[in-house]
Amino acid sequence: MARAPCLHANHHKDEGYAWLVLVLSFLCHILQTGFSFGIAGVLTIAHKELFGISVFLSSLIGTTNITVIFLFAPVAATLVKKSGCRITQFIGGIFMITSLALSTLTTEVWHAFLLFGVLEAIGASCTYSACSQILPFYFDKYKYLAFSMVVFGHYIGLTIWPITGQYLFDTYSYSQAMGILSVFHTLHLVAAIVFVSPKHTNSLPRIKPAVSEISLLIESRMIQNKEEQADGVKMQTTLAEDCKILLKSVKVIWLLLFNGLLWCANNSVYTILINDYIVENTYLTADQAALGVTITGLTSIVGCLCVVLASSFSFDRVLLHMSAVMIFALSTIIVTFSTGEAFYYILSGTYGIGIGITLANLLTVTSEFCEPEQLTMLFALHLLAEGIGSATAGPITGYISINTSSQTGLILCGVAGVAGSLCLLPVVILNRRRTAYQP
Repeated sequence: MARAPCLHANHHKDEGYAWLVLVLSFLCHILQTGFSFGIAGVLTIAHKELFGISVFLSSLIGTTNITVIFLFAPVAATLVKKSGCRITQFIGGIFMITSLALSTLTTEVWHAFLLFGVLEAIGASCTYSACSQILPFYFDKYKYLAFSMVVFGHYIGLTIWPITGQYLFDTYSYSQAMGILSVFHTLHLVAAIVFVSPKHTNSLPRIKPAVSEISLLIESRMIQNKEEQADGVKMQTTLAEDCKILLKSVKVIWLLLFNGLLWCANNSVYTILINDYIVENTYLTADQAALGVTITGLTSIVGCLCVVLASSFSFDRVLLHMSAVMIFALSTIIVTFSTGEAFYYILSGTYGIGIGITLANLLTVTSEFCEPEQLTMLFALHLLAEGIGSATAGPITGYISINTSSQTGLILCGVAGVAGSLCLLPVVILNRRRTAYQP
């Protein structure tokens, strides 16, 4: 049954209020995934000193946090679909503020696991979903710019929170520092006030079906073009309807999900093993190995900025994503054969550019596989696949590395990244053929 458009029918995309939404989404990305990923290392040391535990156990708190952010994504997406971005953003903000505020009372290790490892992560997952899914409702012409800008906020968070967090924990006690950190997250509540989700846009859904015959694709596209010209109102779909639409394109969707699982596995293992491999298998020192990681971080920001600057150009975003994954996957393999300092730094920079482009282009690529109404659920499934890749790749590769060598582990994760890149090759070919045959 058709649903009546909501009262927000007069909003205009790409102008006015849309830019306020983008600014707040950008700032919130600094405060959720940027915060969670950026502060994890600082909290590892803080928890180790506070509870007198091993680095391994302390690091599990941060690992739990990151894993829960990914695994909770489908639940957060369902909440966005059922209750809207505003309510989801508000709930996520409350979770983050409350978990960090209650951390001021932490006295046991399990408190940290529950408050930061689980509750803060649930809040970050909710705000991440809300901040990401609000954008397609407000941007069309500049949607690529909007998508890449909010991811840039994630990188800003990765840059400032390690420094800010270390300063707070050096200057104040653990309880005081956590209390101060909780105050920053009140911005999520401000964003919740602004995040009004318009439920109509200016065209009907143009679902990209997963078909094997190019003639069927062209015929479907021609019909859709006529429908778009005939009617300018899009009705809101239910969660069940979105799932049915995605299932119609299940073959293409699985390619995207396998891509996310494999490239994220590559990135996770590289992050874990690279320092140890360089120190143990080359003449480079731990400081030189750490400098390579720093170069990776800096060049990833460069890669993200390149995506932002290129947002106004028209090109195949799926091809860019595929190429970026291939770049850092091949860098992972080649670095295992490096022995010189300069070569290691060059490969670290190349890896950083590849991963930066990949992450900055992630939401954009996901949007290429569906319409705004289905983006919430598909993006959540993509994050879930990435979470599974991160959670499983580390132990598997670690076991292989122990029984063989860290070089073997890095090579295997690089091969996984290459496979993840090639998963999107059929989609790239289909896009090329569609462009060639489109009337």
